Amino acid sequence: MVTTGGITVPIAIPFFEELLEGVTIYNLFMFEENDYEDDDDRFQDPAIVLKQQKYKTWLYVVLLAEWIEGLNIENATHYETWDFRKVAYSQFELLSRLCLLSREIISQIQTDINNTDFLTINLLPKIAIQLEIDGTIESQKNDAFGRMISFFNYWKITIKRNNLISALGTNYLMVVDYSSDVPEIYGVSASYISTTPFVLDACDVSSSGNDPINAAILSPQPMNLSDVVVQIFAEPRPDSTIVNGFFVACTVFDALLASTLDCLYESECIQLLENYFPNLEQTNFNWNNSILSSKQDNNSIGDYLQTFFTSNWSTNMNYSSYFDQCSPSICTYTTIEKTNLAYTITLFISLYGGLIIILRLIASWVISIWFKITNYSNEISIYENINMFKPIESMKKLNLFKNINDKTENSIKQQRIITRIYLILLLALRNSSVLNENDFNQQLYTDINQFYQSTIYNFDLMKDITQIIRQVDQFHEQLLSANTLFPDPVLTLNMTQIKFILYGIQDINTGLTKCICAIDPYCQRPVVLTDAAAINQKNNNSNFIHNIPGWIQGCLATDSVLFSTFSCLYIDSDCFSLFLSYVRKNNYDVLALPLSSTSLQPLVYDPTMSHYPPNTLISTIIQEIMLEKWNPISSYKQFYDSCAPIYCSYSENIRKQTFLGLITIFVSMIGGIVVSLRLITPHLVKFFLESLKKFNNKSEQTQQVQHSLSNRLKMMIQNIIKMLYETLIDLNIFVSRDFASDLDRMTVKRYGQWATRLYFILFISSLTILILYTIIKPQILTKKFNEPSFTYYNQLKDKYNDELKCSCSRIASTYNQFVSIQPIFHSICSSQFISEEWRHSLINGLVSNLSIYEQRDYRRFLSSHLQYLQGLCRLSIQTVNKSINEFLTSLLVTNELLTENNFNNRLNLLITQSKSNAPDFFSNLVFYIQSMIHGNAFVTTYGTNFEYVIMIDENEIFYAVAPGEPIIYDDNCSCKFFPNCTTQAVFFKTNSSTEIPVKGLKMGCTPSESFLASTLECFYNQSCLNLIQQYTNYNSSLISLSNTTSQYLQNTTIDELRLNLFIEKWITKLNYPSYYQQCLPSICSYISIEKFNILYTITLILGLQGGLTIVLKWICPKLVRIGLKIYYRRKHRMILPNLTTNRNWNYENRSTNVILQ
Repeated sequence: MVTTGGITVPIAIPFFEELLEGVTIYNLFMFEENDYEDDDDRFQDPAIVLKQQKYKTWLYVVLLAEWIEGLNIENATHYETWDFRKVAYSQFELLSRLCLLSREIISQIQTDINNTDFLTINLLPKIAIQLEIDGTIESQKNDAFGRMISFFNYWKITIKRNNLISALGTNYLMVVDYSSDVPEIYGVSASYISTTPFVLDACDVSSSGNDPINAAILSPQPMNLSDVVVQIFAEPRPDSTIVNGFFVACTVFDALLASTLDCLYESECIQLLENYFPNLEQTNFNWNNSILSSKQDNNSIGDYLQTFFTSNWSTNMNYSSYFDQCSPSICTYTTIEKTNLAYTITLFISLYGGLIIILRLIASWVISIWFKITNYSNEISIYENINMFKPIESMKKLNLFKNINDKTENSIKQQRIITRIYLILLLALRNSSVLNENDFNQQLYTDINQFYQSTIYNFDLMKDITQIIRQVDQFHEQLLSANTLFPDPVLTLNMTQIKFILYGIQDINTGLTKCICAIDPYCQRPVVLTDAAAINQKNNNSNFIHNIPGWIQGCLATDSVLFSTFSCLYIDSDCFSLFLSYVRKNNYDVLALPLSSTSLQPLVYDPTMSHYPPNTLISTIIQEIMLEKWNPISSYKQFYDSCAPIYCSYSENIRKQTFLGLITIFVSMIGGIVVSLRLITPHLVKFFLESLKKFNNKSEQTQQVQHSLSNRLKMMIQNIIKMLYETLIDLNIFVSRDFASDLDRMTVKRYGQWATRLYFILFISSLTILILYTIIKPQILTKKFNEPSFTYYNQLKDKYNDELKCSCSRIASTYNQFVSIQPIFHSICSSQFISEEWRHSLINGLVSNLSIYEQRDYRRFLSSHLQYLQGLCRLSIQTVNKSINEFLTSLLVTNELLTENNFNNRLNLLITQSKSNAPDFFSNLVFYIQSMIHGNAFVTTYGTNFEYVIMIDENEIFYAVAPGEPIIYDDNCSCKFFPNCTTQAVFFKTNSSTEIPVKGLKMGCTPSESFLASTLECFYNQSCLNLIQQYTNYNSSLISLSNTTSQYLQNTTIDELRLNLFIEKWITKLNYPSYYQQCLPSICSYISIEKFNILYTITLILGLQGGLTIVLKWICPKLVRIGLKIYYRRKHRMILPNLTTNRNWNYENRSTNVILQ
């Protein structure tokens, strides 16, 4: 197996920043699959066609505002409920706001995707990157869609169950009853034709069980302003024309969701709208040119809303940009090769020399011992047998450098010394030679816990924002009744003018108002059941009143639910039978339960099954989204199967070479070492002995002539060159047995010299080629450092820089282990001005019935503005803390230790993303609520956005209809067109029309919208606070805010502060040493590419030298003999013709003839 390459650098880059170019918004002019342009038969470039379609779409969006203005009709509320003119403007206005919201959400998704952190240890292939991109986009889309669609459904239920009254008269009509002595005002439910012919469904109780809805109709007949019967029980007139694809319903939102916009695909229908909406003709634009040309798929606005009006998402991935960002330091690949010729030859030659020497030595030693044992006889003394096995004696006599031509005593002694030194040097040189299950569970359960927290938080935020705005704006709600109409409790008739009275809660016994809902959001009383007969008789006898334990009546229907408990519905409660009998007696299911009351069964509390006791507040249960417990089920096996790993690997710390590898290296080196030492050792010993001999005979030597240093050096070089030349010319490393035995000594010597020269040429050439081939290949070297301390890591980092890689022993850690984030909020959110106690103390100086103040007197809005300020600060702080907690409890997953620079960059990017994401959902919810309130024209009981105007008909003396009309503010701003119309907030002096302006504060269509348009200037101004203190009769002192530490100007609007969640700054601290301790690297490594390693080269030379020496010593004599035979045979053929003329053979050529035979 051969492995080449390395690893990439761990990176943390913005997730496909520059990879995702954008989202393709719905193309209103896209052709159908087989459609084409009829006007021109010439071929058109598809890119040009698409560009033209987009330009048309953009132009259509620009003209949408003009289109909406053209649909406005004066006194639109006077039309019948089924007439499209009543709601056309409101439907398209709401549609445009939903489009803006969708575009904002999509933009946020794109930003989140662009800022999503993408960490890769290795460079991923293009298909893997595409899968990551698609998965991230799908996750972001599903998350955003899920949140907003849940909120759409929540508000739809809120509107329906709380019976919010629309000024358009689409769900309830205000009717003035003059039949009694005291005129009364009733809210009568509008009715629509259900799918069953001639069956009317009322908005309060639908007989079909569905939301009542009708096709939108236009009638040429003039509107009937005061016919109550026509207004309430309207049926389409025979001469009416249906507006294709548009509907009318109890609310504008319900009608819009069902609409399919079919009319906008038809020129005839567009012309119909121009005929009935005169303002469209005044635009001087041919609306027939804007007919939708996209595929008419019969999808409703509700269907489009679920995808935020997008038809497809287009991702253009730039893989080269990703590659550049990744910037891999080294690339690797792995192949399996059964044979590698060069490596095989190198290994064979290296092992051959060592094996030859070892096996020769072992074989000789074993045979010698074997023969000595087999030839054992009694004549050999025991002493000699013992000596045979004495290693010391054997070593003393060992002579590996025997020379048959030099057998003198001194020579043998010198040869034995050389042998011992050779063995000592030989012995001395020998010594130089996919996530595991725990991580899966940790990451999974961390994500699950975050999902739990996020789900609960999103629901809680949705509920709180809705509740706060409803509390602040005090919308007009219709009371549900069984069979009886009740006078509207918040409307009074003053001559011919209808006035609003703020909601209040009356005491059960006295009937007096105990609290005003606009001032006290916790205003409540116990719920009672009163006999219906007593109600009809207007008898308030307490005998007909029954308390319902645990049930509370609040200002809003939602408040009533949240303040109550389910204790009455349990089996051990005494009131359940009372409640059941009341339901049976009335034979009417006010709780939308099945009509058969026998199906009602009491609840049974089992502590083992539920952790909510019967007396648990419903608000507590809802805060936990009515869950008893989460039941997550995970399967590591399924995760493993879906992962489907291609291969698995593991790492362990082992020695650099295994035992077999050490044996291989030893055997391969021993041949070269033996040859080298056999060549070097005799010369070293001889040199040493001669030097010693010269030193001993120094006194006997004659005085030599001293030459200059340069002359001596020159003579030395000349002598060395001469000696080398003579040595190489006469050198013969072969003995006679290497050649044929029939050759004489001189021929053998000559052959040996030629073989020696050939040996050296082949040896040097082969050794050079093999060494160069081997060392020219780069070698990947890895240095490892086990469990380094942080100090040692820093030292290694300074030395090896980014090439140092460390593997984490804990790959996942929560951010709170090494990150701290502290938000600093605007001082208003920590001041006395958001205190509930201070607000109550301030309002206590006002008349509880705020309706007695002038319409523009700021005392009407003061309490609601302070409540909204308190709620915005509280929700902003909760949102920020939730965002911080979500980030800090999420996991940082890294297989490898991030460098301090990458750590800081990555976390700063994530923190910045978390900061920017914090206000998004909050802002989207507020904008959506504002859009729903404005689009559906819900009426506030402050009477500041719409008022009811009585339409008197001379022919009708008992009843009159009171449609809603918008209020006009500064610059002729109408609440019908704009929800944020405002005027300067003022105080009116008692019994005077003199106005005292309140600096920075506004009044307008609703308290919530006007407060967002206001500033905090009054809270910075002591004079303004003194003015508030004066007109509220507040006795304590008020201290103004200080602006020395704020980044916001005093004239910054509340809406801008809300968009920034009232945050002044973020204090962020990153602790890299703590991150290091959490990662706790088990091993750090440094990878380098080394093209030349002196130790490896020496080892290779020694390994190859022994094998090459033995192989070439065996083959060179054969090559010389073969070569000379060929040479002499050729020479013999050339001189053969001369032999026929001269047969005198020369005796000296006999030896040559012998060779040729």
